Amino acid sequence: MFDGGASYDIDTLLAPGSGLTIKSASAINDLGQIGGEGCDTAGNCYAVLLSPVPEPTTWGMWLAGVGVIGCLARRRHAAGLSG
Repeated sequence: MFDGGASYDIDTLLAPGSGLTIKSASAINDLGQIGGEGCDTAGNCYAVLLSPVPEPTTWGMWLAGVGVIGCLARRRHAAGLSG
């Protein structure tokens, strides 16, 4: 796989212990998903769709946003009950 002119081994991007080895990658879409063929430790090969997982900081920002929205909704609801 190439990204910004750098080459990457897709197998190193798989979850540890997945038991898969990527045999070939044939397509990538705008979401960063990679389609190809992967084989398990028994030698059985399957069509695979590899989807990127957001970085931990992305999840942190998402959770912070949900927390802020929750606080605002709670304040709005409390103001409506008292008035």
